[in-house]
Amino acid sequence: MRKKLVALMALALVLSLCACEKNNTSKELSNKDADGENTRSEVSNVSQESAQPEDKPKTTAFERYFKDEPFWVQDENGLYGFIDQNGNYVIEPQFYNIGDKYDLFSFGVAFVQDNENMPKLWGLIDTSGNYILEPTFSDVGKFTSDELAYVQDKESGLYGYIDPTGTYQIEPQFTEARPFIGGLAIVSKGYGYIYVDTSGEIVISGGFEEANDFCDDLAAVKSWGAWGYIDRSGVFVIQPIYDTVYSFSDGVAFVHDMDSGDGYSLIDTDGNYIIKESIYTPESGTPNDGENAAKWIEGLCCVFVRADDSYPELGFGYAYINKNGEKVLPKDSTYYDKTWGFVESDSGTYAVATDHASGLYGYIDLNGEWVVSPQYSDGFVDRSPYNGIGLVDEAKAYIDMSGNVLAKVDAPLSFVSNTYISNTYNINILSAVSDDGKYGYVYADGSVALDFIYDAGSGFAADGSYAIVQYEGLYGAIDMDGNWLIPAEFKSMQAIYAFYQK
Repeated sequence: MRKKLVALMALALVLSLCACEKNNTSKELSNKDADGENTRSEVSNVSQESAQPEDKPKTTAFERYFKDEPFWVQDENGLYGFIDQNGNYVIEPQFYNIGDKYDLFSFGVAFVQDNENMPKLWGLIDTSGNYILEPTFSDVGKFTSDELAYVQDKESGLYGYIDPTGTYQIEPQFTEARPFIGGLAIVSKGYGYIYVDTSGEIVISGGFEEANDFCDDLAAVKSWGAWGYIDRSGVFVIQPIYDTVYSFSDGVAFVHDMDSGDGYSLIDTDGNYIIKESIYTPESGTPNDGENAAKWIEGLCCVFVRADDSYPELGFGYAYINKNGEKVLPKDSTYYDKTWGFVESDSGTYAVATDHASGLYGYIDLNGEWVVSPQYSDGFVDRSPYNGIGLVDEAKAYIDMSGNVLAKVDAPLSFVSNTYISNTYNINILSAVSDDGKYGYVYADGSVALDFIYDAGSGFAADGSYAIVQYEGLYGAIDMDGNWLIPAEFKSMQAIYAFYQK
C-alpha cells in the first residue's frame, strides 16, 4: 500500500506542476457503471470563484501538453503510436518500442523500434512519423544537451554518435558508449573506459576499470581495484585508495577507506580529510555512481548515525551535518528516529522528522526548529512538502507549515493524493481511493466530486484541466466534471511516466 501511495503521490505532484501541454477539445463521453449505463458524479457546490486569479493563462495545462509534439500511447495490442489532444491518432500504432518515454521528442526527433522485422531494429522519426533514419540500429541512447546520441551499428556491433539530423558525428568504433554530459562521453574500445569529446577525440585515455561523469570538475574512476578522482586532464588529483566513493557535490564527497569500518569519511576537492572514518553514512545519493552524489541543501546533508564508543548516547538514528563534518541537527545530543532530508518549496525549506523522545512526526526548518510540532503518528507523512503542504494522519489530512489543517478526508477513504493546493489556482480537488480499491475524486471537505469508479487516478493538473485515469483496465484523460478529454482506450500513455521527469 505504501509503495502504491508513493507512486500515486509522485505522479500527482508532477501533474500538478505540469506545464507542457496544448489545445482543449473535450469529449463528452460519460463514465459507465457496472450495468453499462452512463453515470457521472455530481460535483458538489464548493465554490471555486474566489480561488480564480484575474489573469488566467490563455491555454490550459491540458492544451499546453500537446503544443510541441504528439502524445505517445500504447494500444491494446501493445504497439506504440501517437495521438493529438482529441485522442485521434496522428501517427498510427506500429512501433514495438519507443525511446526515452520521459523526454521522447527532444530536438524534434524520437527513436522508435520497428515491429515488422527480426531482429527488431531502431530508427529515428520526426513529429509527423516520417523516418529520418530507417531502422538500422541494434541499440540507441538519448539526445543530451550536446545534441548527440549513441547508436549501435547492426553489422559491426560498434557504437558511434549521431546528431538529430541522423548524421554521424562520431563514426562507430566503440564497444561501449554512454551519453555525452558536459562535452564528454565515457566509452570503451574493449580495454577499459576512456573519455572522448564531441568530435570523437580521446581526451582522457586512462583505460579505467570503471568511470563516472564529472562533478565539480572531478570524476570518480576505478583503477587497480580502488577508486580515486581525476581532473579533466586525466590526472589523479585524489589517488585511488577507496573501495566506495560518492561524486563531489558542493566541494565535498563521502568516501570509504578500504581498511576502515562502517562509517564514511568526508573529503574536499584536494583529497584532504574533513572528517575521517566517521559514524555517518549519507542518506541520499548512490555510491560509485557519478549521477547521484549525496545531496546538500543549504549546506546540510542528512546522514544515518551509528553508535560507537565516542558517542554511545547516539544509538542509531538520523542527523544533519555541515560541510565541516559537524553534527548540527538536532542541536542536542539526540538524533531523529526518521528524517529524509530537506525539501525546498515555494514557501520555504522543510524536512519531515520524528522526535526522539516521543517518536511522533513533525516538520523542522533549516535551524532545526519545529515549525509543526511532533504530533502525528501511525501514518504516512509526506517526505516532500510541495509548496509547504504536508500529508499526515494516515494520509487523510493536509497541513500547512504552521500546522493548520487545510483539508481532511474521513473514512471510508484509504488515502488521498498530494495535490491539495496549487498556489496559483487553489483547486480543492483530490484523487482518493476507497476501501474496495476504486479511485475517485473528493473536495477538501471530503465530499465526493467524482464517484469511485476508476481503477487508478492521478491528481488533477494545477489548473484542474485534466487528470489521467484508468477505467476498465485502459487509460484516458478526464476533466473536473468527469467528461472524457481522451477516452480510455489505451494500455499505457505518456502522462503515466510524467512523474519520473526531473
